[in-house]
Amino acid sequence: MVTFSKAKYTIMETILIITDFSEAANNAASYSISLAQALGVKQIVLYHSYDPNTMTAKIPISASERIAFLEEREKKLASLRKHIYSMLAEAVAVDIVSDERPLLEGVQALAAKYGKCLLLAGATSKSGLRKFFLGSNTLNLAEHAPIPLLLVPEKMAFRPLEQLLLACNMHLDSDKLPIALLSFLKERLHAQVHVLNVDKPTTADEAPSAALEEQLRVLNPQYHVAQDKDVVRGIVTFVNQNSVDLLISMPQEYGFFEGLFHKSITRQLAEIADLPLLILRKH
Repeated sequence: MVTFSKAKYTIMETILIITDFSEAANNAASYSISLAQALGVKQIVLYHSYDPNTMTAKIPISASERIAFLEEREKKLASLRKHIYSMLAEAVAVDIVSDERPLLEGVQALAAKYGKCLLLAGATSKSGLRKFFLGSNTLNLAEHAPIPLLLVPEKMAFRPLEQLLLACNMHLDSDKLPIALLSFLKERLHAQVHVLNVDKPTTADEAPSAALEEQLRVLNPQYHVAQDKDVVRGIVTFVNQNSVDLLISMPQEYGFFEGLFHKSITRQLAEIADLPLLILRKH
């Protein structure tokens, strides 16, 4: 079995939180406190992106209104940082960053600056997953951000992430799987990893390819197969019938985003609104 030393195992050093000061964003910030402690992360960054070109195109504002808005933003960021510091039991640095760039551009810059990051965002409403992805900014971010994105449902309190479900095509090229990150999560969270493949009902159960199985061996996963012609619906059904604390997906490889827009699964998505979703990037 492959083992990792602590020195090589620092896969994630910073949690980067996107905030718009909404209830969902504030909850995500609170969630990050326990997550940072569980992962051993020593830095949290609160980020607010204000793109004046986008905002003024929708609601024209005067120069004085803009100045007042920016001043209020800094006050809110400082207040949120103070709240996080008051809740931390261990030494974790909390930075605040605000700028006037498009969201994706800002995230890319911060990822380059801080290095090994986890991007964290809050989702609103019972159908939070669907509404999150329907926003053009956030959809763009989810598809193109250079770092993993964790989507936390509104009002969800942190609970131990002990059962991790990786929705994975059994024919996925093994070199595309971020195995180091998954191993890091398994170790730090003391978690069991489950690997789920969704196949059409007429397809015989498939085992992972030899290369993929070798890559996954370090995770000591439990393998599962669900039969459904709709991949996302198959994932949702499995989640609803089993104990899962965190859903992990590589959407570029598994048609995840396409499935999110199927009207027929809106209700099923709403039913797993209390489950955090981790979107991985290609290795």
